[in-house]
Amino acid sequence: MTAEIAVFNKSAVALAADSAVTISGEDGVSKIYNGADKLFALSKHHPVGVMIFGSADLCGIPWEMIIKQFRKNLTDRSHDTIEKYAEEFFQFLCTSENIIPSDVRENNLLDIYNNRFFPAFINMVEEKRIKPLIDQFGQKPSTLDTYKIIEEEANSMLIDLASEPFFVGFSEHDIEEIIRFVFPIAKDTCDEKLFQEPEVEIPQSLYQVIGALFATITCKRSNFGRNTGVVFAGYGDEEFMPAVLAYDVLGFFRSKLRFFPNLEKSSSGGLCGVKAYAQEEEVETFLHGISNSLKEFILYGFEYECDRIRENISEELASLTLSNEEKKLLKTLSSKKWKAVKTYIARLLTIR
Repeated sequence: MTAEIAVFNKSAVALAADSAVTISGEDGVSKIYNGADKLFALSKHHPVGVMIFGSADLCGIPWEMIIKQFRKNLTDRSHDTIEKYAEEFFQFLCTSENIIPSDVRENNLLDIYNNRFFPAFINMVEEKRIKPLIDQFGQKPSTLDTYKIIEEEANSMLIDLASEPFFVGFSEHDIEEIIRFVFPIAKDTCDEKLFQEPEVEIPQSLYQVIGALFATITCKRSNFGRNTGVVFAGYGDEEFMPAVLAYDVLGFFRSKLRFFPNLEKSSSGGLCGVKAYAQEEEVETFLHGISNSLKEFILYGFEYECDRIRENISEELASLTLSNEEKKLLKTLSSKKWKAVKTYIARLLTIR
């Protein structure tokens, strides 16, 4: 377990982190090590700091080495805002192929496709579609039917991902180039990882939809891939109150960095608060005196008991010797009160 936190107000910002980091290897295997640095001065001459969270490396290259090389290149230059520091840092990442060579960037993408996304996708298909069929009919579907099911789920996922935003710097214009890159990879992945029978060929349409999925997760946000985060904090030359800017980084496609701003974990404009970048449950418990899980459990019980009370009231109303109009009026009043209670519960559930 790792912990990173930012505490800020109008006067200052403080970053704190433990020494535990996640190191990821091949086939999606990861391990947590202690003794790593996660806090760095981005500049030796200006009040700008950087903190990492999630994975301790980018494409297998330690963040510590990347940050120190950027600091060396930055020298004593400064920027008006923290956002400008972040922009120069990400531009530095894109152009520094001596630090993260092109083959390392490509291998990282291959790892995402072959060892992270595709196995997770197939497991989802098995749980959602294949196992229910086995439970219902007592046997697994044929190989050809399995291919059709996989293709259906892939098309469904493509529809879901269509509304997701692109990474910074990516657009629809990149899709065609990415598809040309990923289609041979998608074909090899299907041939290698899908069960095959003699005389039963994998449909060309399945290759195409898997390739489209690979292309989509390359340029759009999704839950797939290995996320690593960077937090920039401090003051630009023209900033009189501290800023905290967090970004999620997922690797490269050639010379383009796959990243996006994490607005929920960022703050500027003189706000006061605490942002946690890991173990959020513990931070919420510390700030509010009760954990979210316990609060939701209590509120669920409250809502359940309210349902029972409402049912009992309805039963009592039915047994009363009242006219139909009077019963209808009481039920209407009861429903209005119940809606007010439900609204209050919903408001409580949104409190953080």
